[in-house]
Amino acid sequence: MVNQITLIGRLVRDPDMYYTKSGIPLTRFSLAVKRSFRNQNGEYATDFIPCTAWRKTAENTSQYCEQGSLIAVNGRIQSRSYENSEQRRVYVTEIIAESVQFIQTQPANKKHESSSNDSFPFSERDRPGDNMEQDHPQPPPNLPSPTNHHPS
Repeated sequence: MVNQITLIGRLVRDPDMYYTKSGIPLTRFSLAVKRSFRNQNGEYATDFIPCTAWRKTAENTSQYCEQGSLIAVNGRIQSRSYENSEQRRVYVTEIIAESVQFIQTQPANKKHESSSNDSFPFSERDRPGDNMEQDHPQPPPNLPSPTNHHPS
C-alpha cells in the first residue's frame, strides 16, 4: 500500500513555525489548490489543505515562503484525533510534508504585492475561516505540544 501525495498550490497565509517542548521545529500552513474541473457555475473550485512540515523542511518553509508563494508539497496524508478544551473529540486529516519545493516565492522588495500574473484565483468567500483547530490542528497526542518560541 502507498500513502503518497503531491500538491501544487499557493500559501493561504504566512506559515506558522513552532517548536515542540523538545526543540523540534514544525511549521503549519494551508495550501490553496485549484481543482482541475469547473463547477456548475463554470468556475474552478479551490480546496484549502492543512499541511505540517517538520525539522529542516519546517525551518526552510517558514523562512523562505509567505502568503501567495507557489510551492509543491510531497508527502503523505495523516488522520488523527485529539480532545479539545471543551472535552470534545476532534478529527483531523492533514498532509505531512516530507519535502517542499519553492516554485515561486515573493521577492523581498515585493512582499505581499501581487500582479495579475502571479495571483491565485480564489475569492474571499473561499478562504478558510480563522478556526485555529481546523486550519492549524494540534500535533498528534504522542508528540510533545508545540511552543511559540525556541528553547534557550
